[in-house]
Amino acid sequence: MSAVEVQESIQIPAREGRGVQLKAGQRFRCIDVEGKQCGDLFAFCSDNVREYHSAEHTRVWNDNLFPRVGEQFVTNRRRPILTFLADDTPGRHDMLIAACDPTRFELLGCEGWHASCQENLQKVMAGFGHEDIEIPQPINVFTNLPVGADGSLSWEPALTKAGAVVLGVSKDSIASHCKFRDKFKLNFALLSDPDGKVLEAYGAWGDKVMYGKKMKGIIRSTVLIDKDGKVVKHWPKVSVKGHAEEVIETVKALA
Repeated sequence: MSAVEVQESIQIPAREGRGVQLKAGQRFRCIDVEGKQCGDLFAFCSDNVREYHSAEHTRVWNDNLFPRVGEQFVTNRRRPILTFLADDTPGRHDMLIAACDPTRFELLGCEGWHASCQENLQKVMAGFGHEDIEIPQPINVFTNLPVGADGSLSWEPALTKAGAVVLGVSKDSIASHCKFRDKFKLNFALLSDPDGKVLEAYGAWGDKVMYGKKMKGIIRSTVLIDKDGKVVKHWPKVSVKGHAEEVIETVKALA
């Protein structure tokens, strides 16, 4: 994906729902903050909520049971409503299971009220002025439900880990980045910063000594930025051994 400006960040507490109105061409990203979480994603046409994303129509449209990058999600009127542009997760999502509802939890033996995706959706849509809606079969993001050879479903833990967006930055050209990404099969974005302004801002470009000579160059660094855009941790002059594990533990502590 090309670089885009983030206009809004929405944090969704556990067992709750949130909604946002998008215009054609706008993008959104779903992030599993804590890891091994799942969520129900719904999409409605703003001018007519009787038209909505349909998992069953999407399966026919793409000839596939599960979402795949590059494919479209279509409505109950067989019109594209969303496009799956990129995926930084292990790639396991579901389009087979209905949204959970109060009846399901009652059948599972739950005593008293329990939050459900159906009620979350109804509450969100009511906030947009739509009290009477269909409850579509959702796109179950991060949900891991493999289908066995005999057609059976296996309810497995989500494969996602604590959510973090990884970006690599250097002065190299876009073409060079593409070759490097493909060679090492990287699944995160590499950004080209030819004038070094971003690198300097984050302390990754400056004076260094190489072969006894002082020069300007890359200072291998890692910067951790929180959801509010604040730098919460800076690792200068990174040593590769053990560094990834240290960063992951720090990310988990922020989740």
